Amino acid sequence: MASNLFRGLGHSQLYKTFRPVYPNAVYETIASYCKSGLEPGMNLAVDVGCGSGQSSLPLANYFQEVVGIDVSETQIDQAPDVPGVCFRVGQAESLDFLKDNSVDLVTIAQAMHWVNTEKFYTEVNRVLKPGGSLVAYGYTIPEVDQPEAKDVIEQFFKKTLEQYWEPGRQHIHESFRKFSLPFPGWVRNDNLHMDKFWTVDEFTGYLSTASAWQSLKKVHPESDELHNIHERLQSLLFSGGEERVVFRWPIFMLMGKKPHCNN
Repeated sequence: MASNLFRGLGHSQLYKTFRPVYPNAVYETIASYCKSGLEPGMNLAVDVGCGSGQSSLPLANYFQEVVGIDVSETQIDQAPDVPGVCFRVGQAESLDFLKDNSVDLVTIAQAMHWVNTEKFYTEVNRVLKPGGSLVAYGYTIPEVDQPEAKDVIEQFFKKTLEQYWEPGRQHIHESFRKFSLPFPGWVRNDNLHMDKFWTVDEFTGYLSTASAWQSLKKVHPESDELHNIHERLQSLLFSGGEERVVFRWPIFMLMGKKPHCNN
């Protein structure tokens, strides 16, 4: 049964196992944007709200050093040991370990709604080099090419979990359209998406990583809602004998640069 699929796995393990990994196009876009404002090169990237490191590791292909930061010690404990990438427990609003004008890029993936943006932006402005970049990005509710199944997924995120989301979760559903970066001339990019060719078991594993689902389970540990969704999606998506289908997450990106003359 789907309700037993992930028994014994803690939230951090579920997150590491089932959270989808952003496509290379996201990091190519970030690197291209960042490179255009820096002289002579790209040395240090700081990934805030890094979780277990999925959003940090690809940056090592473009930067000499990458630092991933997250408030969760259990998430940081799940991060891999990779040359050129280090991880530490910390808050987005307090980057005291970084010197002024020392960072080429600050990224924050799927986490802007968790932070105090005023304090975070103050720290970002302090640590970024002139011409350095801030990129906030994430993905919205996943989609499938089957109307009824798409409705099932949307109902889970927007109705079943509605009262269990952390404050500000609506910003994810709205692709951060109410957010504004602190630098003039910042831009949006809504042209990318993330596809996973998954079984319904794998997709249900992803659903189990939602913070709101974890909160719901604490209040209603007997809930079989995830099992019901598993069975419904299995029926809708795999009735023809298929084993995998494409699940698609639309990606949104906000990108801005610290001015060279920061008055």
